[in-house]
Amino acid sequence: MDPQRLHSLFLLFLLWKLKGGAADENYFHILKTCQFLKPDPQTDVLYYIQYQYNGRLQAEYNSSTETVVGFTQYGKAFADKVNKDPNYLRIRRHDVDFYCKILAAHLYKAIQGKAVPPVSRLRSDRSGDSELLVCSSYNFYPPQIRQTWLKDGVIMADPPVSVVTEMPSGAWLYQVHSHLKLSPTSGHISCLVEHVGLQEPELLVPEQPESSSGLNWELGSYCCLGLGLLVLLGSVGFYCRKTRGANGCSFCREEPAS
Repeated sequence: MDPQRLHSLFLLFLLWKLKGGAADENYFHILKTCQFLKPDPQTDVLYYIQYQYNGRLQAEYNSSTETVVGFTQYGKAFADKVNKDPNYLRIRRHDVDFYCKILAAHLYKAIQGKAVPPVSRLRSDRSGDSELLVCSSYNFYPPQIRQTWLKDGVIMADPPVSVVTEMPSGAWLYQVHSHLKLSPTSGHISCLVEHVGLQEPELLVPEQPESSSGLNWELGSYCCLGLGLLVLLGSVGFYCRKTRGANGCSFCREEPAS
């Protein structure tokens, strides 16, 4: 039998000692995760295996330490056994090479070929004395995306929570919004967007508030209108001076005194 199955059956045997529910209420679950620290799947990857029973984490393997840590009585007994088994560590190293590096590299290329990069913006909404920054990304696929808030170029310790949602009638495209309330001492705030569809991370800076841009546009329109009127009046005056004489100018001729 496969040594990996033997290890799982051993932990399952230990857990079956737990009584207190019907047989159909008990379930054993193994979750394997590859975490990539860089876009390149061939480097900097962490591999985790979580052994769960009835939704409770019993033990976890971490490739960075190449050991299993137990969190319950039975999980600790399982960890003590497999950590002494050289075959267990050999299988885990094979998992990292095969699942996380070889297969993940093919999946990454397939996803990247179908990826749709996000359209992102960082806008400022001001209401009274308070100001709110909104980092938004639209029309992207796949849904995995990361928005990171930076203060003076440094990642913020307690960033806001972002929730990715599917766009209404968006044909499998997604959107995400993150809100950050500013304080008088907030400093320079920016938002970094990372997505497989982008060639490199996109750094966003706050846009001009809509109210200010609208006011500037209105003032500019008034200035252009006033300048146009001045040019028009100057042209009429010049025309009257040139045409005053025998033929005169019907709307600028001086009427004789009665």
